[in-house]
Amino acid sequence: MVLEDPSDLPEIICEEQIELWLIRLPGAAVQAVVDSLVEPGIRCLYNFAPRHVETPKNVGYVSMDLGVELELLAFLLSRRESNSE
Repeated sequence: MVLEDPSDLPEIICEEQIELWLIRLPGAAVQAVVDSLVEPGIRCLYNFAPRHVETPKNVGYVSMDLGVELELLAFLLSRRESNSE
């Protein structure tokens, strides 16, 4: 599917009965996007944006900060290298 205009999202979500959405946006924009996705029917969100968002109680929400995860990987790599010396 090619989405040319973000204002088409609510209609597409309804027509395709989409219930799960992955989000990766700049932090400042994510809450407004979440609000616009929940209204037409999104029921589960996986947020990769570096900001927590508020969702209705009936919407499943999981958040992962990729920056934190990359820091953990770098730490594990540095420990592995120091242990091998």
